[in-house]
Amino acid sequence: MKNRKHLFGWAGIVAAIAITGSAMGVASATGLAKTPSTSTLEAEEPSGNTSADSSDTSDSTDTADTTASSATVDVTLSEWSIKPSVTSAKAGAVTFNIQNTGPAQSHEFIILKTDIAPEALPTLKDNSLDEEGNGITSPGEGKVLGVGKTQTVTVTMTPGKYVFVDNIVQRGLVHWEKKAYATFTVQP
Repeated sequence: MKNRKHLFGWAGIVAAIAITGSAMGVASATGLAKTPSTSTLEAEEPSGNTSADSSDTSDSTDTADTTASSATVDVTLSEWSIKPSVTSAKAGAVTFNIQNTGPAQSHEFIILKTDIAPEALPTLKDNSLDEEGNGITSPGEGKVLGVGKTQTVTVTMTPGKYVFVDNIVQRGLVHWEKKAYATFTVQP
């Protein structure tokens, strides 16, 4: 009888741990943990020739006027700025390690290929960027990132001029309108 009570005691502890861990996993997997509410914010699967991978590690550095020596670029998203670690890369597969440092807003990372200056890009009625406007193509994008979140996106890029943009409309606030973009060049 003593062994049976001991067994039931351990079974209860194991069950409690499993239930708690399962609930935490569900909250994390569904985005319920630390995700700010938004009005028109939707997470999208990457499009085009991309692959996205959620990750808990990402380094960010200040923007430098250099070419990526490898095919990896660290990108920091924050309120009204996108800061790549370099301003150019060689053509081919480029991996972007993206981190949202907030402090309060979700952000997104969209890659647009265009010869149009950022200030002259077409907009929609809500003042967000027209991502499908004339002279614009999008080789890829990441998912919407909550504050503190990271992801990795790999895109096959051809030589030309690019603009990285945050085009979220969140609680009536248009991130593009706040100049949330950065220019980037891909060399042969």
